[in-house]
Formats: sequence, structure tokens, C-alpha cells
Amino acid sequence: MLTNSAPWLAAIGYGGWAAYSNYAESAVSVWLLAGSIQAGFAFTATLLLTQAVAYLSRWRQSRLNDTQVFALCSMGLISVPLVLHVWAGTPSVLLSIFPGALIGHIYLASLVFYRDTNKAGEVS
Repeated sequence: MLTNSAPWLAAIGYGGWAAYSNYAESAVSVWLLAGSIQAGFAFTATLLLTQAVAYLSRWRQSRLNDTQVFALCSMGLISVPLVLHVWAGTPSVLLSIFPGALIGHIYLASLVFYRDTNKAGEVS
């Protein structure tokens, strides 16, 4: 299933992109660090995002709507890699995190909004 391979695909794709986007203007150690940070975050975020959405969806019964769940998870998708890259001194922080943030938000939206639609279809 795609959900099982998604963390590995994210790590390879986003880690490779972060390394490539910092390759021209940095020493090898800098672009390898940027790639490693983004790969590690992409793997972990993709792995945990599905569980976080499932947990928040169950927990929110009367507390959170879909938009609030999306916003909470979105904050993590943006703030964690931003802080990690700034802390590591990555030269092209926004360029490094942009593809992961964009595709991560598309993945997040499908988890939050499609999952509820699918459940509603099964219940009916």
C-alpha cells in the first residue's frame, strides 16, 4: 500500500531536493546536512502525519472541525523543518522546504478531508 512506502518516498524525494537546492552555493557538508535534515523530517512527518490525523479525527468528536485539524497539522509541517534548517544554518531554507511543504499539505488535505468522506460513505 502507498501509505507504507510514502515515508521512504518522502525521505528520498525531499532529502534529495534539499541537497540539490543547496549544492551550488555550499560545501559538501552543508548540502549533505540540509538533505539529511529534510529527509529525516520528511520520513518522520509522513509516518506520523497519518496517525496524528487519525488521532485528532477521533479526539475531535465535538472539539475540532476538519479545518482546525488541518491547521494544527499544517503548523507542524511548516515550523519543524523551518526551525531545523535555520538551526543547521542551511543557506536556502525556503527553497529546501517548499516542495515538502507543498506536497505535504496536499497529502494532509487528502488525509483530513478524504478520510472523513470515505468514512461517511462506509457508514451510509
